[in-house]
Amino acid sequence: MTDLGKPDIARYGIFTTDEAIRVGHSKGAIRHRLATGQWVALRRGLYIESADLATSQRAHLDTAAALAAMGLGAVASHWSAASLFDIDTMITARNVWVTRPPTSRNGRHLLPGVLERAASLPPHHVTVTRGLPTTTSARTVIDIARMSSLDDAVVSMDCALRLGLTTVEELLEVADDCRTWPGGARPARSIGLADGLAESPLESKSRVAFKRMQLPPPELQVAFADAAGPIGRVDFYWKAHRTVGEADGQGKYDQPKALWDEKRREDRLRELGLQVVRWSFGDITRNPTSVYDRIMAAFRRGDRP
Repeated sequence: MTDLGKPDIARYGIFTTDEAIRVGHSKGAIRHRLATGQWVALRRGLYIESADLATSQRAHLDTAAALAAMGLGAVASHWSAASLFDIDTMITARNVWVTRPPTSRNGRHLLPGVLERAASLPPHHVTVTRGLPTTTSARTVIDIARMSSLDDAVVSMDCALRLGLTTVEELLEVADDCRTWPGGARPARSIGLADGLAESPLESKSRVAFKRMQLPPPELQVAFADAAGPIGRVDFYWKAHRTVGEADGQGKYDQPKALWDEKRREDRLRELGLQVVRWSFGDITRNPTSVYDRIMAAFRRGDRP
């Protein structure tokens, strides 16, 4: 493993007991500031001012503090690394996830709130993200794919590809490195479905559902226009059936104008002879059969001469 050095906790406003003492705070003063809420202890001997805590992302602070407490060799991984990269995931991790090269200590809860995993960390699997040693984006999403459902894996892979954090080739290389590990066979299927054109977790989950439904794969993010000008891009397009699919996230049309604009947009698509089917996150996760039925009904209408 490449020596990535110590985590840059100062970047997060985190400081140690020794650092506090060096700038003139006695141990009694430290206890007073903690007791009065001026400082917050993230870990034993690791503090942050309350004002900094209020303006920071707590998951990142917890990751930084955990890595500082564990010392060299530990890197943020899995869902904690995904958070640092801003990669979408369907699971909100309650613990800090870290990986170390295999030792007799790995795989146990060595620190409260930390899940430590033992696994190889080749040099091309590790990097520094936001001042913290982490698994690379490719290794991060492969680790997630090894441990989670196909839906969740595709959500994370799609996001990493969309953000330009990795490539399909890098994913295949890392998946091959990890193929003999627990869950090592899972990422291959996820990579086969991943597409950086997906713009939301709902779109990613929808494509996985289409695969299970044995629907033909749609084109993604297709732009349409009419005589009046551009209409915009649609989430999914089945050209052979003249059918458009739109995955609508919650709150997308909270404003009356947004609702009206989308209604007019849909009218313009229908005026082009297209069928339009919409569904929500709840539809595709709780009642995918209804989505399938509506898409198939649209196919039949679109197939008519």
